Amino acid sequence: MHPRLFTIDLFGHHMAVSTYGLLVAIGVMGGIYLGYRNAKRVGLRTDDFLDLSFWGLVVALASSRLMFVLTNLDRFRNDYWKVFAIWEGGLVFYGGVIGGCGLGLYLMWRRKLPFLRSADVLAPMLSLGHAFGRLGCYMAGCCWGKACPKPVGVEFGQQSVVYENLVARRQIDPAVSSTTAPLHPVQLYESLGEIVIFTVLLHLATRKRTDGTIFFSYLALYAVLRSVTELFRGDAARRYLFELPIAPLARLLRLPPGEPLLLSTSQLVSILSAMVAVGGLYWLKRRADEATATLP
Repeated sequence: MHPRLFTIDLFGHHMAVSTYGLLVAIGVMGGIYLGYRNAKRVGLRTDDFLDLSFWGLVVALASSRLMFVLTNLDRFRNDYWKVFAIWEGGLVFYGGVIGGCGLGLYLMWRRKLPFLRSADVLAPMLSLGHAFGRLGCYMAGCCWGKACPKPVGVEFGQQSVVYENLVARRQIDPAVSSTTAPLHPVQLYESLGEIVIFTVLLHLATRKRTDGTIFFSYLALYAVLRSVTELFRGDAARRYLFELPIAPLARLLRLPPGEPLLLSTSQLVSILSAMVAVGGLYWLKRRADEATATLP
């Protein structure tokens, strides 16, 4: 775990290059490159795709940060400038999806782009970028997991977000311990899951019958992944609609028995996303079957 790669001395000021920011940047650039190639392959105008990617990224970052800030106002009351320190972590993915999709819909309507075909191009790049983003979370020590026995558990050091957070909450005495207790590396779980989703989407892209299949498949697959990884999340930034501990499931997963497993805000959004995805895939299948039936 290395929150900072190195420090640059710039005109007497020390600027730290964060691993989180670098990995997010790599994921974004890799995703845009992949999307650009796919856009050319399926006949989308590349200028429109690049505009859509750029402004979608800007709005997604802003909206994901805004949702994090709104759900954690107590962390910023004494230092408002921290609101802009996204390189330290603190983005809510579903907030970015909502903001980015809203802007994407507007730009697609304004430029008369085919929505489902464009969404199919964007889905794999979103999955790839998110995989790198979660690696950045791991390196920064944010979005951490619940307590976990070794050898699976990971201990985060003094410069990590989780260590500083637990010290502030008086759950760690820095005079006694220089690391956290072993925690589930849930950031790596989600990153690996996103790579699997990315691979599945690339496979589906070679076999799809109609536009929209990739997009709705991504919604369904990520909804399942996020619902599962939420069970292992332990960071205090998460919010529950209601707290429901399930002792038998906690024992099965070797999680602390008293902590809630359901129902977080992200789990609710995942359920809604899954419903939209299943409905969308069913609608696409019906439309494809009807089109096949009308052929001579």
